Amino acid sequence: MIGVKTTLLAILTLASLLAFPCIARADFMANSGSGGYYDKSTGRSYRYEYEVWSNDNNTAYTLKVWDSKDYPNGSSYRSATFESARKALDYFDCTYARREDVCKQMR
Repeated sequence: MIGVKTTLLAILTLASLLAFPCIARADFMANSGSGGYYDKSTGRSYRYEYEVWSNDNNTAYTLKVWDSKDYPNGSSYRSATFESARKALDYFDCTYARREDVCKQMR
């Protein structure tokens, strides 16, 4: 009887693998952080939070940006896709943190 159960289990396992060959895949968070800058002319500080998400095969990275006061429950108001996490972070540093050294490297 045990041999029949084992054989039946093996057949059912094989059948399910053949019937559902695709594995469920999902994006995952590759990085997160914050940054910003101080505008001397207005005396105002700008603070942002970001998340970099990668697709399941690491070929596209999505940068999502929020005002710090809206993170994490508010909707991200900026989103862009890049070919690497490094390029997404450089874009954030140049655009939102206003790091001139990074902006020069991107040109």
